Amino acid sequence: MNTKWTEIGREYSDGDGRERISSAIDSAEWKALPCSTGFCQGMAVKEMISQFRIPNVSHVADSPAMSPYGLVGVRGHYKNMPTVDIWAIDDGCGLTPVCIVEYPA
Repeated sequence: MNTKWTEIGREYSDGDGRERISSAIDSAEWKALPCSTGFCQGMAVKEMISQFRIPNVSHVADSPAMSPYGLVGVRGHYKNMPTVDIWAIDDGCGLTPVCIVEYPA
């Protein structure tokens, strides 16, 4: 497993942010698609899939551990690349990608 942190998400991952995000990721509950979720989380997932062009999405996750922000994850499967989990902070007005977790193919 290899975690890559984004520059754009630096405001959330600086200082103890990475540790806090990693802990939230570890405690997040994955749901296989199709699944039921709240409206806001569902819209966040839909936007992530669209904006990041995530193919073959199999699972989604969210965690309240980053309160007052939401943490949303989407698992995608690429043909010529490893499986990835893309994680973003939902601040209620927009999504900020914070990290990508790659799994060996």
